[in-house]
Amino acid sequence: MRTVSAGAFFRIRFERVASPVDFIRNYSGRSIATVPDQSATSLYGFEFCRDDLIVFGSEGHGLPGEVVEACDVRLTIAQRGATQSLNLSVASGIILAEWFRQTERPAVSETSTVHPASGCGIPKVSKRYERRDVNHDY
Repeated sequence: MRTVSAGAFFRIRFERVASPVDFIRNYSGRSIATVPDQSATSLYGFEFCRDDLIVFGSEGHGLPGEVVEACDVRLTIAQRGATQSLNLSVASGIILAEWFRQTERPAVSETSTVHPASGCGIPKVSKRYERRDVNHDY
C-alpha cells in the first residue's frame, strides 16, 4: 500500500485470512459475495442482517469463483447503461451504506413492529424519528 487517506485506516482492525474459502464456510452468519453480475440478487431489494459477512473482491478481478461459490448470496448493484462495474471504493460505499442504513437504525418506541419478511429483527418504522445521539449545534 502506498498511501492512506483520512486516518480511519489506523482505527480499523485488519486481519489476514489464510484461507478465505474455509473462513467463509465456517462463518456462523450469512456470507454475501458482491459481484458485477446483473443476474445476482439486487441490493435494492435485499434485506441485510447485522451479522452478515460482506465479501468484496479486487477492483481488477473481482472475487475468485471459489469464494463466490462458498458464499450464501450473490449480491449486485443494479445498473443501467453500458457500465459493466463500479469502482471498488464506490461499490463498497454504496453497499456498506445500505447495510448501515438497515442495521444501525436508532431505537424506536416500544410500539414498533418487526417487519415480517425480514427474519433479521429489523424494526419497521412507520413514523418519522430522529437520532438523539447527533449534536446539531454547530
